[in-house]
Amino acid sequence: FLMRLFLARAGAVGFLFFFLRDAFGAPAAWLGAGLLAVHSRAVEYSSDVQSDGLYLGLFLAGVWFGWRAWTRRSWRSAALAGVASGLAYLTRPEGLGLACILVAIAGLEWSRGSWRAAPALRFAGGVAVAAALCVAPYVVALQQHSGEWGLTQKKSVSQITGAAPRAADVAAPPPVKRKAPKLSPLHAHIPPSVAAPRAQMDRGEDGPSVEQ
Repeated sequence: FLMRLFLARAGAVGFLFFFLRDAFGAPAAWLGAGLLAVHSRAVEYSSDVQSDGLYLGLFLAGVWFGWRAWTRRSWRSAALAGVASGLAYLTRPEGLGLACILVAIAGLEWSRGSWRAAPALRFAGGVAVAAALCVAPYVVALQQHSGEWGLTQKKSVSQITGAAPRAADVAAPPPVKRKAPKLSPLHAHIPPSVAAPRAQMDRGEDGPSVEQ
């Protein structure tokens, strides 16, 4: 367990260094990676007993591979970015958002005329196919377990707070209001002590008999 945390943290620092070096140069890379390594919030985040540290490492790996794929128009780097995004999704559902952003970048570059159709398709296809191969087994297993298709079993905020309507409340028909029985004008002249038992007998209820 401790080894996994160490590798995840080291991977996050390393991939951030590679991305900043390629994007902004060596000085920015050393500064950014050093801050990630020693910052108290980053240390607390990456040392969480759940999947936060592993997610951060995989996400930054996807960012670096995605940057290399974008700047070099490399479908191999695009596929590696899709793998990193798919593996990050297996730790936290929002990891799949990186693959969606990279596919959107390919579409934007093609629409602007910067890329031809073939490179854009190779880029987007490499990301999408690689991510789908990582995501598909879990999605199928989730469908077999829950009976519904979905990307995660996490509940939404409205469901956690109780703001979302329950299925029983939505399906239940509205209550039927019953009108009180109308009394004939003769009941207005009957004393209350006699009218109450007679009203019960009019509704078919058991009540004391009234002797005449």
